[in-house]
Amino acid sequence: MTESGNAKKREEVLKKYLANLSKNIAKLEEMWGHLRHVQWNQQVLSSLKLLTHKLLGGALALHLHKIAYDLKSLDYNLAQIDDDSGAPNFQDNDLIEQCILALKATSNDLANHKPEKVIDNSSIEVSNLDKQEKLLYIVDDDQVIRDLLAGELEACGYQVNLFENLQSLYDSLNQETPSLVILDIVFPEEGALAGVDALKHLRSQMGLKIPVIFISARSDMVARLRCLRAGGNAFFGKPVEIKPLVEKIEELTPDDQTRHRALIIDDDEISLELHADQLQSANFKVRKVNNPLNAMKEINQFQPDVLLLDMKMPMCNGLELADVLRQDNHFTELPIIFITGDNSEETRQQAEAVENSQFLTKPVERSELLDASLTAARQYAVVKHKQTRQKPSSKQSPIKKRQQFIENLDRVINGRSSELEQYHLYYLVLDNINNVKQHVGLRNLDEINSKLFKVILPQLSPQDSVTSVTDGALLLLIKGEFDHSWDLANQLINELDHIAYTQGEESLKTSASIGMFSLNTPIANSIDSIAYAEAAVNQAKNAGGNKVVAVLNAHNKTIDESAQMVLSEKLESAIRDKAYILNFQTIATSENSDFQAFEVLVRLKDDMGRQISPIKFFETARNLDAIVEMDRWIYSATTQAMQSDKTGLMSAKMFLKVSTETLSYNLLPTIVNGLIQESRILGERRLIFMLDQSSIENHLEQSTRFAEAIHHINCDIALENYDYHQSFDIIEALKPGYIKLNASLINEAMKSAHTQVDLKSFIGYCKNRGISIIAAQIEEESTLDICKTLGIKLFEGFFIQKPTASLQQAYEANRLWSESN
Repeated sequence: MTESGNAKKREEVLKKYLANLSKNIAKLEEMWGHLRHVQWNQQVLSSLKLLTHKLLGGALALHLHKIAYDLKSLDYNLAQIDDDSGAPNFQDNDLIEQCILALKATSNDLANHKPEKVIDNSSIEVSNLDKQEKLLYIVDDDQVIRDLLAGELEACGYQVNLFENLQSLYDSLNQETPSLVILDIVFPEEGALAGVDALKHLRSQMGLKIPVIFISARSDMVARLRCLRAGGNAFFGKPVEIKPLVEKIEELTPDDQTRHRALIIDDDEISLELHADQLQSANFKVRKVNNPLNAMKEINQFQPDVLLLDMKMPMCNGLELADVLRQDNHFTELPIIFITGDNSEETRQQAEAVENSQFLTKPVERSELLDASLTAARQYAVVKHKQTRQKPSSKQSPIKKRQQFIENLDRVINGRSSELEQYHLYYLVLDNINNVKQHVGLRNLDEINSKLFKVILPQLSPQDSVTSVTDGALLLLIKGEFDHSWDLANQLINELDHIAYTQGEESLKTSASIGMFSLNTPIANSIDSIAYAEAAVNQAKNAGGNKVVAVLNAHNKTIDESAQMVLSEKLESAIRDKAYILNFQTIATSENSDFQAFEVLVRLKDDMGRQISPIKFFETARNLDAIVEMDRWIYSATTQAMQSDKTGLMSAKMFLKVSTETLSYNLLPTIVNGLIQESRILGERRLIFMLDQSSIENHLEQSTRFAEAIHHINCDIALENYDYHQSFDIIEALKPGYIKLNASLINEAMKSAHTQVDLKSFIGYCKNRGISIIAAQIEEESTLDICKTLGIKLFEGFFIQKPTASLQQAYEANRLWSESN
């Protein structure tokens, strides 16, 4: 297809998309209206999600940025509704209706104005394409994306076949093998991550070896990791930019100039020629050697990516040649494929004892030879790439004596607050160590650790270290981020699953488990961290073994689901970056329209700009020892907001939470006073610090000192979650200006005359001492009316006003509520 033809096709697709857009939005609105007002139906919900996803994919592909933004918001909010659960609380899903309304408005704007310009990025230079066109498969349920991507790739010289569902892909792969597959992640009718599951099936059940590139409107870390672990070779977010896509295709489907090199050594001329022809037909560059005594010279000159070696040759057999080769440090990783007509078990065991080797029996099927050779060559290419990127390091062995290992571990733990590097501790054990000990005998116990180290050491970086705990158990200290450490642990598990312990003619295979503990959480010492890792590995063994279990924090919260792991890592990163944002919630009154007060709330922004509530990140922040720093950030940001406010809030009061950790920070009042002086906030007692009753009871002496210091700098104290049935000793000690009572407590009190008397008595007590009562968490008008009859003057809750990041909006909501009440 020519460039002009491709551009014309894009214009046609754009017109068709825009012509149907208003109808499709009407369908979205109709389906949501049915779900909300008529009947909740899982099938309708699935159809709504499917249509939204398809529209989003088309908008991204056509670069309709405003439409795509609205659809992305809708897609995200719909994803929060579980397909298998019942009808949600529709008050929590107003955002979906808002998204659809915004989408309608954007669509109307497009209808009344010129559409956004479609970017045609197909006109690019592509070099080093094979003279014969490469066959690409595109699998996507969205016809818009399929057609556009096909047009762009055909313009670059590729042959393209299109598939709208996974079954048609399976059927075609049984007939032919493409050079590469471009696969969408989401097929809503088949599952949220059906593309990922399909690749797992293709790799494990159908033996698919060719490269696969994932494309998706989803770009979150969870999706990317799932793609990687399923065997994906690359990931592109929609809209797909054609130039980097073509570059990646060329990288994954190398041409003649970068094709793999295979060296075949066999004294049998017929086998030598046959295997050479088969590999050359698959684009290998091949060199043939029929005299094993010339092998080392040819290997050094040719630098192969894979070595095919006959085992039975005169003068020098294949096993002897492999031993000589492995003595050269340059070829310890070179993959060897032994080929022989001897299929005895003894010969197989001898071959498999050689590192990085495979065993094939003559006559070898062409597909078997190509699969083994291509897989080995690609893996070796990755190894060579890593070696070229590694900086020269000392020859110091990563194997440490136990005391030296513990000292290194303590050094990492004690220095974690000043280092950006991340470390993880592995506790690795053989699952059936007792059987192995019985099998090899007491005199041969050294073989256990020897084989473990033989497998593990090549996988470690110079910064990693390992020590033996007991027979068949090791401790490893791994430097790297979570994803790297998690993948390495699983790689070690897979490698250890292929080793065997021999005694005489008998061989016993085993498996291993790993308990993984992140050292980026607050831990007292090395003994505690080892205990957590050991608990995790015991959990892995109890679950059947041959797996990795990761401990995310020091509260024994274990995890083996990648999505939750990624979430924890992302939260930790955002907390370290202090990606916080303030929200303000009105504390309203119907008595005095000049009264302005707001509770200051904190949210955490994730990598997509969404706000995360404290209930989802507070525990992580606590594990990172980040609570005090977070509170200091809140107090500083609040005073800055008060200083820069232009709405005339010269008397607005800000209610600030005080955590247990911050309560113990003796310098806090001094810091607050400094912030007040620096920001030049006018007026007294405008900062009110809220203490939770349970925290006060556990730290009464600290709370009393803190309250005295806060009063001394002309700020005030509020008590939260206060139980008015308790003694008034806390009130007398802290002398608060405010007490917050939860509305649920007030509603409960109104159920009997006796509790009503107690509540009214408490309110009178507070009034006589100049303490204002705040009725918090008011969700409905009836509760508000009860509070008014009790003489309560201050109110807070979603019924009054939802939190907002804009102080101006909070002030306006406060003013309007006061005037209307």
